[in-house]
Amino acid sequence: MLIRRARKSDLEAVLKIENSSFEAERFTRSQLLYLMTKARGLFLVLELEAKIAAYLSVLTHKKRHSLRIYSIAVDPAHRGMKLGQLLIEKTIAYATELQLPAISLEVSTRNSSAIALYTQNGFNTVEILKDYYGKGENALKMIKKL
Repeated sequence: MLIRRARKSDLEAVLKIENSSFEAERFTRSQLLYLMTKARGLFLVLELEAKIAAYLSVLTHKKRHSLRIYSIAVDPAHRGMKLGQLLIEKTIAYATELQLPAISLEVSTRNSSAIALYTQNGFNTVEILKDYYGKGENALKMIKKL
């Protein structure tokens, strides 16, 4: 297993995971490329047997002095292997390294497995965001204080 910074050459594999993981809230190829190459933050991929099995995108907020998990996804074929947990641990370590006081995220209220993962890692719901992902698609805003 290898966790490393994403490269442009990872785009197709990341896009495949994105499309198999999300519906209305999925990113386009150009949005993922921007996140991988230009966004202020960190974009990691997790490789198993030289194939990308998961990815993580986090953004730093200069003014808010916090880290935001922008996207995290695990290939359906590799779910249940604690890969999401490993990426959350990397996120917490990165925020600690940057001496940031908190990590935030938004998650669909329908994504019970992600909500459970975040809750187990000390994230607390601070707000319900109505229609965040479209009409009738609510999200939870969650924060972990460090």
